[in-house]
Amino acid sequence: MNVDHQAGTRRLMLVLAAGMGYALLFVVRYRGLWVENDTAFFTRDAVLTVQRHSVLFAGDYPHGFLYTAWLASFQWLAGVSPPVFNTVVAPFVGITLMLVAAYLCYRVLTHSERTATLAAWMLLAIPELVFSAVRGNHEKFNIAILLMALWALAASVPRRPAARPSAQRVRQYTWIAVFLLLMLMNAVTNDYFASTLATAGLLAAGFMAAARPLLRRSAAGVLPLAARLGVGMAAAGGLVVWVMLGVYPPAAQDFTLLSTAAVKLWHLLLTGRVHSNPYAAPAAQWAGRFSYLLVASFRWIMFAASLVVFVAFARRIWVRRRVPAHLLLLLALYLALGGLVAVAIPMDFTGLAAGSNLEVRNFTYFALLAAPLAAVGLSAVWRHPLVRRRARGVAGWSAVVVAAFLAAGVVKVTLDPLVSNEWIFYTPAERQAVGFFVTHANSGGLWTGPDNRLVYMAQSLWPVSARDNVVMGFKPLPLTADFLWSPVVVANTEAQHGWLPPYAVQNRVYDDGGAALYQTVPNSPFQP
Repeated sequence: MNVDHQAGTRRLMLVLAAGMGYALLFVVRYRGLWVENDTAFFTRDAVLTVQRHSVLFAGDYPHGFLYTAWLASFQWLAGVSPPVFNTVVAPFVGITLMLVAAYLCYRVLTHSERTATLAAWMLLAIPELVFSAVRGNHEKFNIAILLMALWALAASVPRRPAARPSAQRVRQYTWIAVFLLLMLMNAVTNDYFASTLATAGLLAAGFMAAARPLLRRSAAGVLPLAARLGVGMAAAGGLVVWVMLGVYPPAAQDFTLLSTAAVKLWHLLLTGRVHSNPYAAPAAQWAGRFSYLLVASFRWIMFAASLVVFVAFARRIWVRRRVPAHLLLLLALYLALGGLVAVAIPMDFTGLAAGSNLEVRNFTYFALLAAPLAAVGLSAVWRHPLVRRRARGVAGWSAVVVAAFLAAGVVKVTLDPLVSNEWIFYTPAERQAVGFFVTHANSGGLWTGPDNRLVYMAQSLWPVSARDNVVMGFKPLPLTADFLWSPVVVANTEAQHGWLPPYAVQNRVYDDGGAALYQTVPNSPFQP
């Protein structure tokens, strides 16, 4: 191993150590007692997969099965239950997959181990991206597979002619086979994100082909790479369709969803009538506008930096007629995924049944390409003579800034009560109280707070209720007779300016010291 690779390995180990520390903080912050929507859903699916020995059952996840099957496999192989594995172990797996895959991909896209390491550091400072990697859903797989697929595709195009063409062809076909296998894994994990990558790849191939006539001095390798990208992504799109039609039948419903989305978008453009506004919700989620701006600041800084670098390279292509093929691939993917983010914004206003946060989902994958582009620009700034003369001071201040952004990111990723009004943790007393209700009540309904925090916990730990009991959040239904009290429920309700039941005029039927269950006083002896 040469000196450059040894230095690159040391830098990667340092980034991985920071990532493990990040995951440890995420888990230890609430002692593993945390859950959110997707984590609860996939934990429930994994528990039911273990019970029914199949990934196909009523209410299964319709967009892919690989993550559910992976969670369930640890119950069979190691005896670790899905609720424990998904909240305690999976965050470390997600961070490791993301950082290793990012380093390998960025090293090929930038031809620089130092820049690849810098870009991997940037990923840890993007809370939305890290949250996707540590929470218990399929995105930790989709992120890693996307990066590794791009790595395999870029590696399949040789940098220079080989002395043995036959060996070079074998190497190319091997990398292409790896790329197609990764894309198949992406499709069976989540068909939406697999189709998103295929669409972005096709757009990027078109952008590269369109830029080819402008590149007089550095045109070598552009067309082969663009052709490889276009053909590979078209084949990947075919794999997605095959998975939806033949491998995993529940995913076929997305064809109907696609047509519905087109109709809703057309109606929005014609009438201007907005059916939902998902961008109003985050403002109420955070404790204040300053808190929200603070924890989300790095994403905007990175976006601005990547945009400046993109414009600089676009000017170089137009004026100087030169840019390396690997950087052109990065620029094309950046432009394609940025375009998909822009398209997702009006789609979010249509009230699509599959969710109204497509812009947030697409931004995650756009950030994966914005980070290396911004890192290329920062590397160029670092090489400037004025900066190099003040290298020690610049390095010191850079370390302080990075630490500040990482700290702000941890606060946002954990939805810490310091800055967030919507929490993801629960206490052992709350878990015991909800468990008592689920196992002892008869066809009852329990109100557990101003949101679905404890609803997700119950869905994760008790996916099937033998007594048909219902755990609910938000404002209770008129027929709700049971209410949970805990200091956390009271504090969370006050943070969200919500409604609290009149505990003082109800019967306390359970109390474990940290949580209690209250029941509405009957109006007559005959009322249950």
